Amino acid sequence: TEVPRLTVDVIDTVLKRKVLGRIEIINSLHTQLQFMESQLRECPGADIDAAHLQKAFALLVAQVKNKMQASSQKFQQNLSRMRQRFTTDVSEAANEGRQSLRSQAAHFGIKTDVRHHARYKALIVRDGCYDGYDIAESVGRPMVGSLDKHWINLFHAFPVVAGELLEEVQASVEKLNGDFAVKLSNSPGLKELAQSRGSATANQLRSKLKEVLGVFVESLQELRSGYDDEITDNLRAQVGSHLREAKMESGTGSFARRKESVTDNLPRVNFAYPETIPSKRVASVDECFRRTSKKMTLAATSLVDSCYADFWQKQLDTSEHERRTKNTLREGLEPKVEETLAALENCKSMMPASVASA
Repeated sequence: TEVPRLTVDVIDTVLKRKVLGRIEIINSLHTQLQFMESQLRECPGADIDAAHLQKAFALLVAQVKNKMQASSQKFQQNLSRMRQRFTTDVSEAANEGRQSLRSQAAHFGIKTDVRHHARYKALIVRDGCYDGYDIAESVGRPMVGSLDKHWINLFHAFPVVAGELLEEVQASVEKLNGDFAVKLSNSPGLKELAQSRGSATANQLRSKLKEVLGVFVESLQELRSGYDDEITDNLRAQVGSHLREAKMESGTGSFARRKESVTDNLPRVNFAYPETIPSKRVASVDECFRRTSKKMTLAATSLVDSCYADFWQKQLDTSEHERRTKNTLREGLEPKVEETLAALENCKSMMPASVASA
């Protein structure tokens, strides 16, 4: 009974992922078409002071930029505090590794459970990695084991911080759209167009911000994976070096001398460089976050600038051919917007009921 239930759950989960991927693609296309359609709507004539309107808009944009910059700095400071706490965690974990060295040396040296001299020699000659034994991995285990829970928690927190920044950027732009529409209260036609474009721009912005966030998360995955292997690789090189004397032992009594050499030399392993490995990776996260923040801000300001540009450029002459071309494009786009919306709803209906709310 459990196996069929598990099979259904697995199938539903796989189907959910496929449907979610399709929804994401169609939703992105829908928001893009919606944005394009809103931009092609002709700006209605109105008795307004275009220069004054542009100045008021520029002030709103400046306020939004300041708000986004403040948000970025706030979250950057949050990351810095997280990194500082993590540096302490790394130091404590490295100390656990150092404190275990003598017991590790005895375990692989005079107290080894490898009883046959040829097998023990093979272990030492192969830099401590042979027949199920891995001295370097064992030496690094106290440090990695102590650090792992902090590492996992930290890399779970990073996307949350970036997601909170995304929401603040989104909220800032939506507020700008609302504030700008209010300034057009005396021009109902322009206000209606501003509200329509503002809504389409907000949807398009969220799609773009999600793309930026996705790139950030991919970078996090690269920085997160394999840090323990990098630590072990460095320790393995050191272990091989400190086993050099034991490798050279030969002749009568070499088994005992080899074990004594391991006991004496293995504690010389240095955790200074392994200690820098996770810290450097976390420092790289800071740089990734700064780039992500800049990309989000640029995406927001670029979309907003393009959204309303023709409100004050209306004074420029527009040819009849250009107006007809825009109308033709818009008329062609309108049904496509409806089609993608219908496709989106259809995809959502395909979501397995058992996992739709998961």
